[in-house]
Amino acid sequence: MKAIHPLSQKGKPAFVALIATAALIAGCSEPTPVPPTATVTPLPEPAATAAPTATPQPTATPEPTAEPTAAPVEKAVAPRDALAGTSWSVRTFGPLRLQTRLVRGATLTLNFGNAGEVSGSAGCNTFTSSYVIDGDTIDIERPARTRKSCGPLTMRQEYYYLEALEQAIRFTLDGDQLRLIYNRGRGAINLTLVEEYDEGNDANAPMGAYRTTIFVGPQLMDCDGAGQTCLAIRAEGEGRYLPYNGSIAGFDYVEGYRYELKVQARPVANPEPGAPAIAYTLIEIVRREAVEAKSPPSSEVGAGNPLEKTGWQLRAIETVGVETPALESVAVTLLFGEGNAVGGSAGCNTYVGSYAVDGGAIAFSQVVMTLKACADADVMAQEQAYLRALQGAETIAVFEGQLVLTFDGGNGVLRFVAIP
Repeated sequence: MKAIHPLSQKGKPAFVALIATAALIAGCSEPTPVPPTATVTPLPEPAATAAPTATPQPTATPEPTAEPTAAPVEKAVAPRDALAGTSWSVRTFGPLRLQTRLVRGATLTLNFGNAGEVSGSAGCNTFTSSYVIDGDTIDIERPARTRKSCGPLTMRQEYYYLEALEQAIRFTLDGDQLRLIYNRGRGAINLTLVEEYDEGNDANAPMGAYRTTIFVGPQLMDCDGAGQTCLAIRAEGEGRYLPYNGSIAGFDYVEGYRYELKVQARPVANPEPGAPAIAYTLIEIVRREAVEAKSPPSSEVGAGNPLEKTGWQLRAIETVGVETPALESVAVTLLFGEGNAVGGSAGCNTYVGSYAVDGGAIAFSQVVMTLKACADADVMAQEQAYLRALQGAETIAVFEGQLVLTFDGGNGVLRFVAIP
C-alpha cells in the first residue's frame, strides 16, 4: 500500500484537525492570567463603590432634620412659663403717643393661671378669659365679665381695657415689667409685677390673689359727697390718696397715723353696689407713724376748687371709640380763672364762659366766642367738634397732670395735659 505523506492533499484535514486540537489544548493552558483580569475590572469596583456610598447618606440626613424640629417647640413653650402663675397691675395704657393713667379709685389687674387661663379686675367688674402664647405673640380670647355698673369714667376705662386685652398681639417681658402691644401695634398696656400670693399658706385664697403694698392716710376721707367717710389709701408709687369704701380684714385703723401695709389683694367676683372691686387682708404692718392733724383729703374734684387758675391743652378728641389726636399746627386750650370763669383758644377763635363742678360732674354755660373764619378746613372742623363737646361735658377727672372730660353720655372724651 502506498503511504500517504502527512502534507499531501488527502491528509490535509487530519492535519488541520490536529492543529485545531493542539490550539484548543493550548487555549486551555493559557487562561491562567485571564480570570484575574476579569475579576479585578468590573465586579469588585461597582460593588465596593455602591454599597458604602448609599448607606451613610440616608443615615446622616434624619439626624440634622430632627434637631431643628425640636428647637422651635422648646422656644414656644418658654414664654408660657414666664407668664404662667404671675399677677400684674396696670400702670398706664392707651395709644402709644397718649398713654394715660387710671381713673381715680380704679384698679386694673391681669392674672395668668397655670393652664392657659387669665383673669383680673377691669376697674369695676372682674373678668375671666384664656390666652395662648407663640414666641413673643399672645392671643387673649374675648373676656367674660361680671355686670356691675359704676361711674361713666370707670366704665369707659373698663370697656377700653377689655377691648385692648382682646386686641393684644405681642408682649415684651423685662424683669418685673410687662408690656402688651395691641391694636396692630398702635397701643400698649404697661404692667408691673405684683408678688404672687402663696396659696400654700391660705387654702381659701382664690386664683388671682396676690401680695402688694398699700399706704393708708392719717385721716378718713369723704366717700360719696353725702357725708360717708372711708379709708384713704394709695398704691405704692402713687402720690394721691383715694377713698376705699371697705375695710381691710385684720387691720385696726387708728386715725392720726400713717400706715404702710403688706396686704393680700384679690378681685371680688360680684361686688355689691358701692362696694370695692378689690378686697384686702392684712399680712403685716410694715410701718406706722404719727402725723399732725390736718384737714382730711377729699375725693371730690370740686373740693377747694383745684381747677382754679389752672391751664390745659387739648391732646385728643375721642368719639365712639375712635381717638383723633389734636392738630399740632394749633393749640386748643382750656383755662380756668378765678371763681367759675373759664376761657381759652378753640384753635381759630377764642372763647369765654363759666363752669360749675359738683363732685365728679361738670357743666359749662354761657360760652361765647369770636367769629373769626380760618382758611384751614381741618382747624375749623376740629374747633366745631371741640366746642360742641365742651358745652356738652358731663364728668371730669384730674390725675397725674392730665384732665379728662366726658360728653355724650360717656361716648365721647376730651383729653388734656397740663400747661406748665
